[in-house]
Amino acid sequence: MSKFIFENSGGICVGKTNDNVLNEMLYYGFSTRGGGVSGGSLASLNLGVNRPDKKENLIENYSRFCGKIGIDYKTVVLPKQIHSSKITEVTAEDCGKRLIYPSDLPDCDGLITKDCGVALGIFYADCTPVLLFDGKKRCLCLVHCGWRGTVCGFAFSAVETMVNDFGCHAVDIHAVIGPCIGKCHFEVGEEVKAEYDKARLSEYISEGNKPGKYFADLKGANREFLLRAGLKNENITVSEDCTYCNTDKYFSHRACGKDTGRMAVIAKIKR
Repeated sequence: MSKFIFENSGGICVGKTNDNVLNEMLYYGFSTRGGGVSGGSLASLNLGVNRPDKKENLIENYSRFCGKIGIDYKTVVLPKQIHSSKITEVTAEDCGKRLIYPSDLPDCDGLITKDCGVALGIFYADCTPVLLFDGKKRCLCLVHCGWRGTVCGFAFSAVETMVNDFGCHAVDIHAVIGPCIGKCHFEVGEEVKAEYDKARLSEYISEGNKPGKYFADLKGANREFLLRAGLKNENITVSEDCTYCNTDKYFSHRACGKDTGRMAVIAKIKR
């Protein structure tokens, strides 16, 4: 299994993997919170377009981060995320939507493409970002998995979409599960535990600090669904970082409040 690593450049820290396939065939990176121009609770590299940030701040933040990973920020397309399990295919005709221009794309929590002319982006703070790429079919998919998306197997259905609609083979897909809230701090109630049990994910939920409370493992559950979908264990990279534990490095909805900023994973297929 590959390792999640960081590259630092000019005050901006970029999360990546040492997976050779991804590094040779993609421009990509998972953002952290430092090195931007946003202020207050959004300080400083806020990439959430749904946050109360100035447009010029967002454009500058995207320009800075994308510049570090070799992507023109004008090619980035962003979804309106609604904690769903819907995936939308995009092409170069969609460049700039929701970041620079108004978007006519359907609300969704996943983007997929085989077009090297467009960069995909999803944003998050505590929820789980998942990057999927098949280097043989040159198919790229990003999905945003909250706890609902996790237990309903959004990662699994994303692989199914790549296989059924884009001709991919699961054994050829490489995945990165990025930083999110860890099982050390994601404490939930009975209703979430019931969903974990229903999805045969009981090993990824444990007793919490109080009766009726439980700690849920989002990364482990998403990795489990990727394995069930047919990915090879050695092709899955999982970040060890917990966003709640590292608010100096990441935005965290639970630790910092609802007004905090958002990180993003942005990726583009190399020509």
